[in-house]
Formats: sequence, structure tokens, C-alpha cells
Amino acid sequence: MATIPEIRLEMLLEAKNCPDLFLRQKLLTWERELHRRPPARKANRHCRPMTEATAEAIREYAAAHPRAGYQVMSARFGVSIGRVSETLAGKRT
Repeated sequence: MATIPEIRLEMLLEAKNCPDLFLRQKLLTWERELHRRPPARKANRHCRPMTEATAEAIREYAAAHPRAGYQVMSARFGVSIGRVSETLAGKRT
């Protein structure tokens, strides 16, 4: 099975040797459309990395403050809400 870059190269070669002008333009158009678009946005790097010590601190804080929300805990420990959720669910050690 061919990869997309290999297919694009083959399309360019076929377009170069194609006598039919309409087909050549179609191949070149398709080849241009096979490029990957740049990412719309990238995540901010404001959260610090998750460590075992941070995970344990989150678990202890959650046990001591059962009514505290994930947003409060994420702001307190400098991690994302998703990391807090994973830690408390046992998916992150």
C-alpha cells in the first residue's frame, strides 16, 4: 500500500507525462489537495508536568476537601482539569 506522499509523487509524474491538458490540470489539482493543513491551534504550555508527588498531593487534597471541584484543584496544583480527573479516577499514577 502506498503512502500519501508516494501517491502525490506519482500524480506529479503522471501529470508531467500526460498529453491531455484537462487530465493534467485535474491531477495537479488533486496533488495540491493532498497536503496536510497546518494545525488550527496548539495547546498552551502553562501547565506543569504531572509527577507522582503532584498526583499524591491531589489525592490527599481531594480526600481532605470532598466538596472541592476539579477546577479549584487544577488551579491549586498547576495542572489541567483532565489530569485531576485522571488522577482521581486512578488512571494516572
